[in-house]
Amino acid sequence: NQRGMVDLPYIGSLYGKPEPQVIEELGDLIFHDPDSKGWETADAYLSGNVRAKLTAAERAGPAYRRNAEALQVVQPDDVLPGDIDANLGAPWIPERDIQAFAADLFHVEPSSIPVAHLKKDAVWSIAPDYAAEQSVAAISEYGTARANGTSLLELALNMKTPTIYDTIDHGDREERVVNQEATLAAREKQKLIKERFRSWVFTDPERTERLVRLYNDTYNNLSMVPISTFRE
Repeated sequence: NQRGMVDLPYIGSLYGKPEPQVIEELGDLIFHDPDSKGWETADAYLSGNVRAKLTAAERAGPAYRRNAEALQVVQPDDVLPGDIDANLGAPWIPERDIQAFAADLFHVEPSSIPVAHLKKDAVWSIAPDYAAEQSVAAISEYGTARANGTSLLELALNMKTPTIYDTIDHGDREERVVNQEATLAAREKQKLIKERFRSWVFTDPERTERLVRLYNDTYNNLSMVPISTFRE
């Protein structure tokens, strides 16, 4: 505690014991971290991102079996699909799943509507081809005459709502004014797209299992456990 770390040589010097004996006597109070290559107290090692630590311990092999067993005990319970916020634009959802959704939504091949996500800038973009933009779903079912469904999808991915403007020519100048009726119609179509995604995202078993695992590994990976919990 005085040094803020597990200093085995120092502990050994205090008690006049060799390092291997100190390790044996401390037992489950300390763990060797395969990533940092140092010793940590149980409080420190069995808290924080315990999912990543478990992966590291399992990857390190049989020598870290004790670590893996202890980490398995403190893994947080998985958040289930019904409690996961899987909305359009959620940064943890992979591009390929958004592309698969777009292809299903507009009844085109995935290659017709490429999707890209620039994570560092939190920007999504889609590049629909003619087939996607001119599909019945894009121009009617999930779009309007003034707002194509592919554009509404891209806006939704970037947490934006559509606003439709008309340009009025005053002779010496032009004025842009909001077309309330067209804007409302576009927003209603975008709402349908969002609802469709929420009903689609967890319908496929393979996709559901993969996304649930990804969500939990990314956001539900922390544990705060006292030593007494593990020792019991």
